[in-house]
Amino acid sequence: MERTQKELYWYWMASCPGVGIGSIFAVAAAGHTLEQIFADPEALLDRRLRLPEKVRAYLRARANFDLLQEEIHAIERRGIRVMTAVSPEYPQLLKDLWRPPAVLYALGNGENFSKRSLAMVGSRHVSRKGAAAAREVASGLAEAGVTIVSGMARGIDTQAHWGALEAGGRTIAVLGCGVDVIYPQENAELYARICDEGLILSEYAPGSSPNPRHFPLRNRIIAGLAGGVVLGEAGLRSGANITVNYACDANRDIFILNRGDGGGNFETIHRLLSMGATEVCCAQEILEYYGWDGAKKGAARRKEAPPPPPGLDFLQGELYNLLLKGDFSMQQIVDLLEKPAAEVSTALTMLELRGIIERLPGNTFGLKL
Repeated sequence: MERTQKELYWYWMASCPGVGIGSIFAVAAAGHTLEQIFADPEALLDRRLRLPEKVRAYLRARANFDLLQEEIHAIERRGIRVMTAVSPEYPQLLKDLWRPPAVLYALGNGENFSKRSLAMVGSRHVSRKGAAAAREVASGLAEAGVTIVSGMARGIDTQAHWGALEAGGRTIAVLGCGVDVIYPQENAELYARICDEGLILSEYAPGSSPNPRHFPLRNRIIAGLAGGVVLGEAGLRSGANITVNYACDANRDIFILNRGDGGGNFETIHRLLSMGATEVCCAQEILEYYGWDGAKKGAARRKEAPPPPPGLDFLQGELYNLLLKGDFSMQQIVDLLEKPAAEVSTALTMLELRGIIERLPGNTFGLKL
């Protein structure tokens, strides 16, 4: 695919290490155009551009249309598409950001870009129930035609992508490394599925290694690609809050996923509600919020906690109600219920035999999902 000269000017500037859209804005603010400085690289010496000599030398060496076209062709021969902010296929939603990515690299199905899209983010260290809730909501949204955007990180991100794929829906993974780099490695199978059925996206050149500084920046793309952000289980210090902040700056909707059992977002819920977030418990509520097809009329507005199974004695009922809130170790259960360890152990064994709870690694117990 041949590029217009305007696209090549943008790619020339934006693909230079250490240069972003801020530098392109600075060119305009200094009274130059990319066309002018491409034709006369000496204009790069303008002090108002604040470009280091290393960057100026790199740009001067690459101010050649044939070289840039071949560079792009070499990338695209690997199945990776190159988009600049002036390319027709560049996602319109991203242009609402204060500093949208000047160049994007995409691997997979470009049809995943959609106006009906939502981001789902949350903690990397998520409980089993938080993971199951995120997967269920993502699946329900994807089944209704909503594109699920996330970052392929451990925890909520992973569950969101899998939920969308299992529903046969669309999903976009935005990476903090090159689109040809699998990170984390444990998500190799997920990465392959998204390449086949979804879209991998990054502003970092192919081959770029994961860098801690990249991930907060990639979160602005996650927020920008979606009309709203669904926050799964997350604490106050979760990196997902960076995405939420970017979403607020871009005037996106914020949804807090409440599992309805008292667990999950207790650290963040009040802060986000004060910022105008909407608390939801299922995909149905989000679909109804937007009036999107797939919302079922008369559906229940909120899931109630399930009643305890019949035939439980008092202590077993206490244990069941406690484990509704999450997974707990044996010692935590003893401390919280203030019961003798032997009695608690016996009651847990009975619940396990009935298939109501299960024993997890680290002598931890949780309800059987």
